Amino acid sequence: MPLYAIALLVAAHSGECNASAATDAARQLIAATSSGNILRIDAEQASMIVDQLPEELPAQLRSNLRRAIDQNLGYVEMEAALVATVAAALDSSTLESNLRWWASSSGRAVSAMESSAYASIVQGSTFNAYNPTKESPHDVSSADFAELAAYGHFSEFVTNLRTSTEASRSCLLLTVDIGPQCPRYASTNSGPDAPLLQLGATATNDAYSRIATGDLGAYLAYLRSASAQATLRALQTSLLTVEQKSWADALKQAADAIDIYARTTFGST
Repeated sequence: MPLYAIALLVAAHSGECNASAATDAARQLIAATSSGNILRIDAEQASMIVDQLPEELPAQLRSNLRRAIDQNLGYVEMEAALVATVAAALDSSTLESNLRWWASSSGRAVSAMESSAYASIVQGSTFNAYNPTKESPHDVSSADFAELAAYGHFSEFVTNLRTSTEASRSCLLLTVDIGPQCPRYASTNSGPDAPLLQLGATATNDAYSRIATGDLGAYLAYLRSASAQATLRALQTSLLTVEQKSWADALKQAADAIDIYARTTFGST
């Protein structure tokens, strides 16, 4: 075999190995941070919508609506999309170095409390029932809160996540309930929701006040690194993108299923 062909094969194999390493590291990082739990909490929200399907729906339509939600908003499906997006945004070295921090006891403590904060602003979530908070609140200085907000952006992130998917969530619930019509395939709200912004900030501050002082100090130190900033931004941006698309696609597929059923059964247009 010519040397150039061997070189191409080696390069291709190396590229596949690097991509595989990034994918594995991205999956582990998502599981270690609050990102994985946020996906689980929202997959639970989707399951609750499925549970509310009217009993009188024809079996085929019920099956199609369930499929629309499961295919787009199931945890496995959303995680796969998030892993691919994060792996494409960050190299394996960055992913692995940040994973080491999030896999530490301090990282696990922060992840648990950020997950709890998100669950507390989501109606009907069972996360906190199965993951009760053990730490009592303690004083956190205003300077530390300001630094957490400036570098971690968690409150801003969860507010953006809820605001940008709220129209799709609400319309999907109405659609599968065969209720009032929403603007077709709505996917975003026009702007930030002030009550939700306050709710997110309050929940986040309460969560940080329940992280042991040493763990919170370790998190602040971690946040000051450029690698942490880039990694958190990539996680948050990727999760926003995946959730927005997942809820919008589920809504579109559900609406299409109803349209097809109506045309087939009643000749509607």
